[in-house]
Amino acid sequence: MNGRPSYETLPQGLFSSVPTIRDSLRVDSMPVEGRTAKGAVSANSLEEMAELLRAASKEKIAIIPRGSGTMMGLGNPPREVDLVLDLRRLSRVLEYNPENLTVTAECGLPLAGLQEILGRKGQFLPLDPPYFLSASLGGIVAANASGPKRLHFGTVRDMILGMRVALADGSVVSFGGRCVKNVSGLDMCKLFAGSLGTLGIIGELTFKVHPLPEQEVIQVGFSSDPANLLRACHSLVHSVLFPAALEILHPHLARIWCRQMGLSYPQQDWLILIGWVGFAEDVSRLAQEGQEVFSNHGVMGGEICPSDRARSGWEVFGQLPRHLEVPPEDLILCRMCLPLSALEEAIVGWQKEAKAMGCSSAQSIRAGSGILCGYLFGTQRNEERTVEALERLRGWALGLGGSLVVESAPLWLKKRLDVWGPVGKQLILMRRLKGHFDPMGVLNPGRYLGGI
Repeated sequence: MNGRPSYETLPQGLFSSVPTIRDSLRVDSMPVEGRTAKGAVSANSLEEMAELLRAASKEKIAIIPRGSGTMMGLGNPPREVDLVLDLRRLSRVLEYNPENLTVTAECGLPLAGLQEILGRKGQFLPLDPPYFLSASLGGIVAANASGPKRLHFGTVRDMILGMRVALADGSVVSFGGRCVKNVSGLDMCKLFAGSLGTLGIIGELTFKVHPLPEQEVIQVGFSSDPANLLRACHSLVHSVLFPAALEILHPHLARIWCRQMGLSYPQQDWLILIGWVGFAEDVSRLAQEGQEVFSNHGVMGGEICPSDRARSGWEVFGQLPRHLEVPPEDLILCRMCLPLSALEEAIVGWQKEAKAMGCSSAQSIRAGSGILCGYLFGTQRNEERTVEALERLRGWALGLGGSLVVESAPLWLKKRLDVWGPVGKQLILMRRLKGHFDPMGVLNPGRYLGGI
């Protein structure tokens, strides 16, 4: 894919049916891993997008899809950046059936906008990925992003009923349907969810939605020893209480969360956030039983945030990386997926490696799902030790059947470390799928696993 044209020499046929953004400031405002595209285009419909992809594939022009941009840091640096495809104009709700609990919307619609529409009918889509106030539906699905409430409601793959996708050859294909009872055959929606726009660009999505719970609270607890919080979480996960979310925050993140929420607590303590949802009487009982679990495991009980405060609490949680006030070139965010029994060792191991690197760190632990999000600050001084430490942590996680993915990092690290890690034998199948759906390799080239 060498010898790519400059923006001025791109085939004019590429823009015959698609409005073009020629403002250089607009292009400069949408960098991809530090690189500026030769141009940017915007589509008003799925059909326009398909027409663009057909022309781009014919001319071997790399297309980088972009919605709200909240997940643009995920993945390896692209091999080529020719055109950024701005999807924000695709922001309509196409069909909404409150009686059937289904909604169909375009990929560029922000999740917050959809929630506002659903809320008028007492319904919601239980997704709360990072930056969920501004994240677009297509970006959430393409990244398979999830948040604290996945413990109760599942991941984005569990909520998709159907989708329409524009493939690299310009064809538009439909998977699934617009009703709940439509599950026969191979579920291709799960293939495209999490594919990071490398197989095709998702244009429309159909979700199953849920009734808004009568009440929602966040129960707060704290302890100087994270092991106490993990034992409390273990007890809750293996009980009949069904928490909606279980999050543990390192003291650095806990201070930020409490400051944003206007709460005070011991500054050096770890924080636990338990989400409860349901009918008011049930939530009240669950919070009481949660307090008993705290007492049994040496956890001090704090405030119980009611519905409005709870929603604000999860909004703050979703924005935590931004509240860190650390420049992107000085922040590394990793996601470790591990057995629940290994989380305590992972916390200790992360802190040990951070100390060896000579940098600051913090962790956010999704204690019911086996996910540790690790933050590193000030790593530029010790690049070599940072790479070695992350490779050791990744090797340890792989030995337990887990994984370590670098979700966000400065370019110097991405040039020295594959953010996804080893894939194994599955890479053969993944390359075949890429060759089938995008034979010219024009969709997000190089960003996914194995450089796909």
